[in-house]
Amino acid sequence: ENDPTDLDLYFVVSEEVLGDLREHELKPGGQHIQVTDENKQEYIEMVINYRFVQRIATQMNALKLGFQDILSLENIKMFDEKE
Repeated sequence: ENDPTDLDLYFVVSEEVLGDLREHELKPGGQHIQVTDENKQEYIEMVINYRFVQRIATQMNALKLGFQDILSLENIKMFDEKE
């Protein structure tokens, strides 16, 4: 049930950056590893990690550094996640 083999997916994500199509391997050799029923959960987790963590790491770090220029980490530590 829900076997992804017919979708012809591989451990690669493609995205357009400034008009250019770029591919990013989710794991070494990903362009040669087809997504199957056995590895589809790993593929899903790797796509989510790439799109929501790895792809924006540089921007998030820049945001963090900019925020720290305004308010130091020591001052932020007095707040909890609810505040």
